[in-house]
Amino acid sequence: MAKPMLVIDFGMESVSAGVFSGSSLERAFMRPVGEDLVQPLLGLASDLNSAGYKTFSRIVVGAPQSIVSSRVVTVPIKDAGKLREVLPFETGDLFLSNADEAIFSAAPLVGNDVVAVTANKAQIKAIGVCLSAVGLKPDLLSLSLFSRHLLLNELHKGAGAAAFIGKEFVVAARGGVPCLFRSITGLDDLRLALLALKEMETGNIYAAGPAMELLKQAGAQARLVHCDGERYSDEKGGLYALAQRFSNGSAPLDALVFKSQDLDRESDMPSAGKGIRTGALLLAVFVCVWLAYSYFRHSSFASGAREMDTAMAASYKAAFPNEAAPVDVESQLEIKVRDLKQAKDIVNNALWPVEAMPRLAEATGEAAIRLREMRLSSVSGGVSARHKGRLIASCEAASFEEADRFREKVFGLSYFKDVVVTDVKQSALGGVNFNLSASL
Repeated sequence: MAKPMLVIDFGMESVSAGVFSGSSLERAFMRPVGEDLVQPLLGLASDLNSAGYKTFSRIVVGAPQSIVSSRVVTVPIKDAGKLREVLPFETGDLFLSNADEAIFSAAPLVGNDVVAVTANKAQIKAIGVCLSAVGLKPDLLSLSLFSRHLLLNELHKGAGAAAFIGKEFVVAARGGVPCLFRSITGLDDLRLALLALKEMETGNIYAAGPAMELLKQAGAQARLVHCDGERYSDEKGGLYALAQRFSNGSAPLDALVFKSQDLDRESDMPSAGKGIRTGALLLAVFVCVWLAYSYFRHSSFASGAREMDTAMAASYKAAFPNEAAPVDVESQLEIKVRDLKQAKDIVNNALWPVEAMPRLAEATGEAAIRLREMRLSSVSGGVSARHKGRLIASCEAASFEEADRFREKVFGLSYFKDVVVTDVKQSALGGVNFNLSASL
């Protein structure tokens, strides 16, 4: 008889474990998270042992969302393994953590966008050590958030954008390809996510239970679809998503996983069925206490970071009231600054033709010279028009002589140089059409 797969998922309020035979959930266990993680993890190990589950084909763990940070970056690579290699260089200063102390992973999005995820090495190792100490040595470490779009794809078969929302997450996909992953902790986070979904022109929003009530409180305007079944519930949905993602025993190329060498595998602890030695139990208690401290400390930090993101999004909305709030406010503000710099250059380059107009009017004097059009010649090489381009004025004079006198007067002004008259043609009305070209 084939051994079942064990999936463990850390939520914000509980830790759950599911035993899967293929894609079917045989049993599920859940323990609430209190002030520490010692009791829930030891409790899950005891529950599994009491139910007769002693060995597993593999153990997949969904890490707590609060210990990771994520950013959307553009990288033309879809292979998750190659992405992990280049992310420390591509993300640069996007993350506050030291690259030497961080573990990177990624999940592809629509186009060349990917969501880059980083976590502290010490915390990831602590999770591995802690689980190994209670006889549940993990084989794969991921996050259930980045697999929930697979459940969305079961609910929505259309080509347009759709979203799946729970109490702690928002995922969106277009044509089966994910385009948004976001962790939420309340109505403010949900409202920001809904703004991003509106920008994506999301059609259906799928939700179950409490999430549906949250959507109504947040004023969701999209079509809300209630989804039935425990596989879409907040309590067990993460287990089903991870099980579906890693049911074949290996991580797909586009799956977000932390590398196995980042998990502490040095301890060769006995299985849950053989019991836990006293020394291992003490180690588990020590490590779990440390993990609990880190978990809640980073939960507080993540909460503060979310408050900063909320405040930044509100400021962005006040500064640009006609625009929908972007998914990544910080990156969008950088784009705005760059655009403003470009606009400044354009304005500066446009000033000198405006300055030239009264000078040309001065040169016309009492002559019957008509300025019909004034434009800048093409500018290349990133050099401003003031230094590289030329002013070209389309003019009309009564005769060839007046056109030449106008050229001489313009040349006599110290404001212009290299003044030439080109394209001189007889007008059908008896005058002369010509172009006057000059630079400063």
